[in-house]
Amino acid sequence: MATPLALVTVAAGALAWMMRGHTDFAPGVCQRLEPFLSQHIVGQEAALRQFSDAACDLIRRDAGSAPGGVKPLIISVHGPPGVGKSLTHLLAAKALYNRDPLAADQCPGHHCAGYKVMFGMDYVASELAAQHAAIRASVLDHLRRSRRAVVVVEEYDKLDCATRAMFRQLFDNLHAANVTTAAPIILLESNTGYLQIYQLLEEAGDRNKVDAEEAQRVLKDLIFQRWASDGCEERSETIKMVSMIDFFLPYLPLEPVHLRELMRRRLVEEDRALRRLYATSLRWGDPELDFLLSKVDFEGGFAIEGAKEVSTVATRHITRLLRPWLAAQDSRILVMKQQQGWTGLLRDAQDAGQHAFATARVHTRPLWQRFTSSQGSVDGQTAGSRSDGDSRIARISGEARPSSEVSGGGSAAAGGGGTSSERSGDTEHADAGLVHILQLRLDVAQGRLTLLQSDAAVSDRAR
Repeated sequence: MATPLALVTVAAGALAWMMRGHTDFAPGVCQRLEPFLSQHIVGQEAALRQFSDAACDLIRRDAGSAPGGVKPLIISVHGPPGVGKSLTHLLAAKALYNRDPLAADQCPGHHCAGYKVMFGMDYVASELAAQHAAIRASVLDHLRRSRRAVVVVEEYDKLDCATRAMFRQLFDNLHAANVTTAAPIILLESNTGYLQIYQLLEEAGDRNKVDAEEAQRVLKDLIFQRWASDGCEERSETIKMVSMIDFFLPYLPLEPVHLRELMRRRLVEEDRALRRLYATSLRWGDPELDFLLSKVDFEGGFAIEGAKEVSTVATRHITRLLRPWLAAQDSRILVMKQQQGWTGLLRDAQDAGQHAFATARVHTRPLWQRFTSSQGSVDGQTAGSRSDGDSRIARISGEARPSSEVSGGGSAAAGGGGTSSERSGDTEHADAGLVHILQLRLDVAQGRLTLLQSDAAVSDRAR
């Protein structure tokens, strides 16, 4: 029988492990890594395949070797801004360290404790020695604490001579630095080479025809020439440093089709948030997507800033429309809360034993349901029973009204819930329980988007 001291020791060890976070790759990583990356990153299929293959090859080889028997996997990723380089290593960390990457909301952090990003390593001369010592100590401490580490060095091509030498010595002989954990994955990120990548893409004529070996050669030669021109070390040492890098991966510039898909995904996110919080659906059609895409700057058929403009365009043209509507809903909810009082939140609890259950259920409801009751009415209005026998739904918008323009000004197109081709196409969500439909419409005459609101039941009948 285990002694109390032994049990305390085991419990303390388990607690320390839990507090340390996820420092080893979760089982089944090679089954989920590439699908997860491909699901969230568009236009970089070849780079994602190579990254996933290289990571899984390292895991397989390292599993049958003694600690320190396999060299670190070093991957250099290149491309213009906004094409998914940084997003790749963040999403990869979520997939590597967690069985359910979508649940890894503390990443960087507890859910990806083995993941470390280093950037901004540009210091004044008087601080170089102290900073190099601090960086080296920080990296070594991270590698020793992590069962399997992922270390990212951003803008590595801009490192000064001393910092570059430190990384070369560190990654070349981790065993000498008393690092005996599994071989880490080192990602070197840089914008260098984007002109060469454009040229490779133009010569291939199709992003699917860009040759991986040719891209590797071009990017490797570019980094060698840049480092050799710095004159930091002997030519042989520069060759050795470049040869330590296993893969040079090009991230290609994004085309209109990719930006259109990213814009659609942004609208799907808005729709999900509205459904969750306000029981309301956001819908749109091809003209609205084309309008948003027209606000992105392209040059030579490629997005100048990659995916960065998606958020800017959405904020400028979607958030501006939604804010007045959201403010009105929040005001109604506040009035309902004041009228009903907080005791209305616990009406479903029949006795003290059901109190916790009722509280948990309330806090998972959309906001509009939290301040309504299955009995009584809101602002004197309750929804009539649906013909299909659905439960009664309390409307937060007052009396049902036909489609009307929320944005103010301009002419509204024919409203309603829209046809099936105009809807978000997000089959993950059902329409049951919706109270409102918000329809994005393109006002061609004024060259802007408008927002139409209709009652969900009215829109269902219209369809």
